Amino acid sequence: MHRSFLIIFFYFSSIRLAIAQDTIINVRNDSIANSVCLQAAMTKLKTLKANSDSSFVVVHFGDSHIQGDFMTGLIRKNLQQEFGSAGDGILFPYSAFKGYGPKDLTTVITGTWNYANLVKNPEKYPIGITGHTMVTNDKHAGVSFVYDPADEVANGNGKNIDKVTIWHGSGNFRMKLVKNGSGDSLVEDTTNFANGLRRAFIFNYKIGTELKIVFDTTSTDSIFNFHGISFEQNALRGLQYHRCGTVGATFLQLIKQQELTLTQLHEVNPDLVIFSYGSNESYDTNFSIEEYRTKVTAFIERIKKEFPGVNIIFTDTPDTRSRNRYPVNTIPINTALREIATSSCCGFWDLNTIMGGNHSIIFWLGAGLGAKDKLHFTRTGYALQANLFSLALLDIYSREDSSAAILCDTLRARIDRTLQSIPGNVVAKGSDVVPVTGSSNDVTHVVKSGESLSLIAQQYHVTVNQLCEWNDLKENSILHVGQKIVIKRSGG
Repeated sequence: MHRSFLIIFFYFSSIRLAIAQDTIINVRNDSIANSVCLQAAMTKLKTLKANSDSSFVVVHFGDSHIQGDFMTGLIRKNLQQEFGSAGDGILFPYSAFKGYGPKDLTTVITGTWNYANLVKNPEKYPIGITGHTMVTNDKHAGVSFVYDPADEVANGNGKNIDKVTIWHGSGNFRMKLVKNGSGDSLVEDTTNFANGLRRAFIFNYKIGTELKIVFDTTSTDSIFNFHGISFEQNALRGLQYHRCGTVGATFLQLIKQQELTLTQLHEVNPDLVIFSYGSNESYDTNFSIEEYRTKVTAFIERIKKEFPGVNIIFTDTPDTRSRNRYPVNTIPINTALREIATSSCCGFWDLNTIMGGNHSIIFWLGAGLGAKDKLHFTRTGYALQANLFSLALLDIYSREDSSAAILCDTLRARIDRTLQSIPGNVVAKGSDVVPVTGSSNDVTHVVKSGESLSLIAQQYHVTVNQLCEWNDLKENSILHVGQKIVIKRSGG
């Protein structure tokens, strides 16, 4: 069967939030640009809704915003409520190595294991779709899983999972399933995938029971590479959502490890892939926008070649302040991704603009939407992003199927309730952006060392001429540290 593919690059660019009296987040910008480039995915979703197809597969790549699953978890639920659930995809046991997520998988390891991901020791071991791997040379080691998707949209009868897939490497220890009633015997797939990827199946897993794997100590092999585990209902129609996040990861780190990732992606057979990177590379002092543009473009071209009919959406980098540092690369990255999206016929979701643009993280923090580290978001903040993105995607789909309008209205109501809960008198203390008295949209930028009119104009997506008009300045005016520059947001 021909499959369509949609790959989304989650690179956030602009929710308009001003936390002062009577100010709002600019939900008017909540749309996906170049929506005509997403037609294949929308058509596939429509055939799924009409029971003419069995599944729609989403793969969501990204950094810590994705590994935590706060945003992706709600996007997954929103979409599965509309299209049915075919599971939550490949999972990695981050908790076994003091990481976080997913909440529905508990893992215990015994013996000696090593760990690597896109950021930590990626050159030592092959990295697959999850962005993580765990490796052992200990034949007496073991691993056990308990899968209990209590918080997920119903996936089958709630008692059994048809098939568990364990992804691993070639030339690995032979696995043995400890017979404790959790599932039937383990069967190795004889398919030889590229780049040393292999898999094994366990059938009829009892949800909530311990699935325990040990190794055949008589094996002549010397290593075992674990690349993830998935719990699947073979005959179930619906949407499957893989979230593949790595704390600290960048887009270029994913691209550097793309070989095994793309091999595994072919076997997952996605219709929609989301890439959510940008926060970490925004702070890289050795960052080259030319290299970034070249490598991301080449990666997209390869994906389009290997996955015929692929659809792609970029979403841009949110405004952040890691350790109170200014992310000097955010604007160049977001500009490059928008341009690549346009030239490659990809969709583009501009979270940074929806969020409020440069310096908006201060307002999100004051509104209880941003985390104290100014790099992440609270559960409420991630939920707002999830509902906004879900609405933007479903709004495109509703042009194909008007029945989706019901869920769209529900999402709008959720977004409105969140906005209405934001206190109107929150003050962003210590910010270099302050509200302008008498205007809920205008802000004042406080000049820092080394800043010019052109740099400030670029930060706020306005022109130098506008800054001069609003502030009675000339283009060659010399700015002073502490000087206040008004940026008008209400059409002035």
